[in-house]
Amino acid sequence: MNHEEILSKIYATLTRGTADRKSPLHTPTIATIGADGSPNARVIVFRKFKPEQRVLIFHTDLRSPKIEELRGNARISWLFYHPNEKLQFRIAGEATIHSDAGDELKLKQWQATWNFGRRCYMGAAPSLISENVTSGLPTEIVEREPTTEESEVGFPNFAVISTKINSIDCLELHNQGHHRSLFSWDENGELQTNWLTP
Repeated sequence: MNHEEILSKIYATLTRGTADRKSPLHTPTIATIGADGSPNARVIVFRKFKPEQRVLIFHTDLRSPKIEELRGNARISWLFYHPNEKLQFRIAGEATIHSDAGDELKLKQWQATWNFGRRCYMGAAPSLISENVTSGLPTEIVEREPTTEESEVGFPNFAVISTKINSIDCLELHNQGHHRSLFSWDENGELQTNWLTP
């Protein structure tokens, strides 16, 4: 495949990853940089891909440590691996935090989130030390889905992180020898492509 065909396949695979909950691309790993300069990686749910804008989206709690990390350094890395397709994507970009009550993207993503998913933002802040094992959820909704009205208490804690893609490092695994390509965009949005040794 040439670079155009590879990028088209990457975009199609990413698009399927947001729609198919069984896709291995639905739960990629993202990495941020802590205040001490150390990397912090975690698995997230891949919510949306906007190929025309080169934007990846996930949801998080505004009170989570990754928010402060991104406020200190907006650089973010995404890692996707599809075992059946034998494809690995390493995507680097700049993150934007959408947390204001009137933010259009935040509102749109909140409205598209099921009440059961909204539960995550109704409880205690992430990463707090607890004396006992805990879900952090309010006891009254531990075993049930909240109503839409009840779930609104989580809206202030809900944040959307969008990533503007700066580069995609794609590794295609083959028995006859792996192939690797790099796609990078300059400040004007011009695409540059290169072949790399695996």
